Amino acid sequence: MKRILIGITFLLMTVLTFAQQGRTITGRVTDPAGELLPGVSIVEKGTTNGTITDIDGNYSVALSGDEATLVY
Repeated sequence: MKRILIGITFLLMTVLTFAQQGRTITGRVTDPAGELLPGVSIVEKGTTNGTITDIDGNYSVALSGDEATLVY
C-alpha cells in the first residue's frame, strides 16, 4: 500500500510539473496609427485557448508551452 501511495504521489508531482511549464503572455494591441484596439481575439494556434483585448487593448493569456504561436 505504501508503494502505491508513493507511486501516485510521484505521478501527480510529475503532472503538475509539466502543467506549470507554460507561460503567461501579456500585451497591448494597437493599429498602425497607435490607436488601442478593444475586442481583438487572441488565440493560441491549434488550440481553443485564448482571450480578447479589454477596452484599452490589453490582454493576458496563459500558453500551454514555450513553442506556442499567438494568432490575432
